Formats: sequence, C-alpha cells, structure tokens
Amino acid sequence: MNQEYDLIVIGCGPAGEVLASTVGAAGYNVLVIERWPEPYPLPRLTTLDGECCRVVQATSADVDKGFEQSTIQNACHFVDRDGEDIMKVLYPGKLAGWPTRLSIFQPDFEKGITDKLESLPNVRILRGFEVLDFSQNENSVTVEFSPFDANRMIAVGNPEKVTAKYMAGTDGARSFVRSHLGLEQKDFDMHERWLNFDAELKRPLPEKFHKLAIFMDPSRPHMYMPIGEKYLRLEFRVMEGETDEDVTDPSVAWDFLTKEHGLGSDDVNIMRQVVYHYHTRITQQWRKDRIFIAGDAAHTMPPYMGQGGCAAIRDGRNLGWKLIEVLSERSSEKLLDTYQSERMPHASTIIMGSDMLSRQVNIVDPSEAEKRDSAMRERGSFTPPDLPSLSSGILYFEKSSQETSIAGKMTPQGTVGKNGKAGRGDDLIGSGFQLWCAKDPSTFLNEESTKVITRLAIDIAVFNEPESQYAYEDIEGIYQTFLENNDAAFVLVRPDFYAFGSGSFSQINDALLSLKAQLFSNY
Repeated sequence: MNQEYDLIVIGCGPAGEVLASTVGAAGYNVLVIERWPEPYPLPRLTTLDGECCRVVQATSADVDKGFEQSTIQNACHFVDRDGEDIMKVLYPGKLAGWPTRLSIFQPDFEKGITDKLESLPNVRILRGFEVLDFSQNENSVTVEFSPFDANRMIAVGNPEKVTAKYMAGTDGARSFVRSHLGLEQKDFDMHERWLNFDAELKRPLPEKFHKLAIFMDPSRPHMYMPIGEKYLRLEFRVMEGETDEDVTDPSVAWDFLTKEHGLGSDDVNIMRQVVYHYHTRITQQWRKDRIFIAGDAAHTMPPYMGQGGCAAIRDGRNLGWKLIEVLSERSSEKLLDTYQSERMPHASTIIMGSDMLSRQVNIVDPSEAEKRDSAMRERGSFTPPDLPSLSSGILYFEKSSQETSIAGKMTPQGTVGKNGKAGRGDDLIGSGFQLWCAKDPSTFLNEESTKVITRLAIDIAVFNEPESQYAYEDIEGIYQTFLENNDAAFVLVRPDFYAFGSGSFSQINDALLSLKAQLFSNY
C-alpha cells in the first residue's frame, strides 16, 4: 500500500467517523483503520443533543434514515425507589434545528455516516486491521498495521506501512495512540461500575418505560431509558462486594427485571449483559505535532448527562474543519493548536458536570441519600442551562463585549426555501462557513472581504430581501428572529455551527478580515 493519504484515522467510532466524513467530503484522501472486522451491532451511546444531531446531519448520507427509529427525550426523571419523581430535568423545544434531546439507536445513525464515507472515492475504510506502530517526522506520519484476528485477539499476517500528512487517534478509552504517544491523563478519582443489559422489546411496554428514569435508591441505584422505538436500556449499580463475574450471570439480570419492573422473557429479549466501568479522565495534551487524539481517547466521563458521545462528535467536527483549512493551504498549521484550546474547556465543563451528577446518583448511604433527595425535591422541575458556548478561539468580539456577544454560541437552524425547494437550512445554504444577512451585503463588502468570501467558499444567505441573488425564504422565521434578537445585520457561522461573530454592516469587513487573520491565512 504505497498511496500517501492526507489523514489517517485510527478507530471508526463517532469521533473518527465524523472527522473522516468532514475531511473526506472536502475531497481529501482519508484512510480509516478499524480493529474490528464489522461495525458493532449494539448501542453504546443512546442519546444525542440537538447540536450533535446537526453535525450528524452534515456528515451523514441520510440523516433521516439514521434517526428513523429515534424518539424525543423530553425529560430526565430522578425518581425514588417507588418510581415517584424527586426531580425532573426538562428538555423542551428544539436545539440547532433538532429536538433538544433524541433517544437513538447508535448503529443506525453510525451507518448513515459510514455510508457516506463508503460513497466517497477518496476515503478508504480498512476493517479488521490493528495498528502496530507509528512514527512521525516534520512532514508526515507513518503507520504500520496488520490484519487482526478477532477470535484469537492478535495481529496476524504481514505488516504493511502507509503514510499521511496527519493522523488522529479516535480509538477509545483504552487508546493505543494515546498510550504510544505517552500522553498523560488527569484522573479525577471517579470509578463506578454499572451492569448494562440492553433489551429488545417483544411487545409494547407500559407507558412508564417510555421515559428516562434514574432511581435514586441507596440500596441499589438503577435506571432505564428507551433506545429509540424498539429497544430498552436497563442498568444497575454493581455494589461493593460484588464482582463483575457475579452480576454478568444471566440469571442476575432476569431476577432484577422481574423483581424491580415486572418484566420477563415474554416482554423483552436481553441482547447484552456487560459491566461498564465509569471514570472521569481528561488527557492533558491532545496534539503531538502531526498526531491528534479525540473522543474517548482524549476524555471520558460518567454517562448521566448523556454527553460522552456528543463530546466525541464535537471533537471530530472541530478538528475536521480545521484540518481542511490547513490541507487546502489556506491556513498555517498554527490553526490546529486551537483544536485543544477550544474543545478542552468546553468538554471539561460538561465532564465535571457529569462527574458531579455521578457522585449524587451513586450515594448509597441512606442518611446522605435522604439529604440529597430533600435538596432535589426543592429543585422540582426545571430546564437546565444551555450547553456551554466556546469561551475562546476563532471568535470575533470586536466592538462588543464578550458577555453580550453571540460569538461562540451555537446558532439555530430552521427550514428555508430556495428555487421552489424547502429543507433544513444547512442542507440548502451549506454546512461550511455561512454568512447570514438581514439584507444583501454586496454594497458593504470591500475588495479584500470579497476575496475572503471567495477563498473560504462562504455561503451567503439573505432572509429579508427576496430580490437578492442570495435570498432564501425563512419559512419558520428562525433566522430573522435570531438576527433581530441579537441586534445583528449579519452573523458569520463556522463549519461546526458556532457563531464566529456578528455585528452591523459597518462591521462586516472587519469581521471577515478578522476571520482571515485568526485562521492564520496564507493568502
């Protein structure tokens, strides 16, 4: 295998899939090396927020098919041992054009992304191969790999070598790439064990199983939640004195289902019974020259906020669009340093929130649990704060304070119309850089700004001037409302859908030239 690639991705999970799709769709040669010979047929993550559904939309061959069996998750119920609400966290409305939370079947949406990868002639996926070694110099990365025998769990056959300009390790919590690079992880002393037993529904279950419920029972915390329309996730805490081997006996799951929930083999079929070990860990360095790590290779968190897979997807998209700018030679390699500086603070906020929630869910002392429940009952039902914004990085704060600016905030997505066709905004306008305007910006743009728009292939959308060549019908009023609420004549949107910045038309040239400068542009 003598071909040189632009990017080699090690590991074909959500972070690697999104990264490979983002870079591959831009026309660059991508090789994905995956240890296992077939895609994993069962779900690991079960929830996506609207922001990440939007990224899946941008990187999938058919996002609607991927989410066909999904259900809206409108709340998380923290309940007592009898199933009565102690506290309810609400997820109302939409986020980035999608329901705020979706309960999904992971293999379905991942297939949509891999279908897109397989449709791209410049992308190759090698399944059933294990990376043995890699090295790098100032110009490239060399990867040595060999066929992997999944039955014997060893590499077999003759090793091959391949080179690329960059490499990304998206190979999970036990990342070979991270270990081989010697990257240090900060461990926050969180370790909990929960038995997972996902089940396929044989017949409709009572209404209570249609919601996410976390039982704050100190005798054994447990939970259930739907996985789309056809499956159910059930878990319980493995208590002190119990071994993983003890609880993976099939009788244990069935006894628990019957005793706690009145379910039996006529109701569900248990597809998997495995103990998950939850840790809070953040790798301190996500880049070493031409090699990056992302997803669980870079950070792990307990699952109680449903954000582990979302963090991986955000990593893949952030790194992906920046690699495109560098590979196109529009930007210098300095841009790649902003991958960690943007993603690490954002991910860390969510990780530590998940860690804090885990420490509450896993209280097993009855008196401490009573105090916790009392405090949670005082909260009652509430809508949580918005997901974090980007606090630093490729953002435009000129002539406005950071506190009031929309720079770094997730932008909305609505339904738009163009030339008699209606669809999601990103599908019709574009999923790269977007420039949303209240009216045609042509008369405000100077020559240098026009060059930036052309060079970055920025898609312009005008929502209040039907005669403009850039006119789109704002069918739901989402875009005009967003502009008006933020007192903005324009909003410049990044390929990961965060706002780069906004302002009046007197600021539009300044914003575009600021984008050029911050991208370390070479033109």
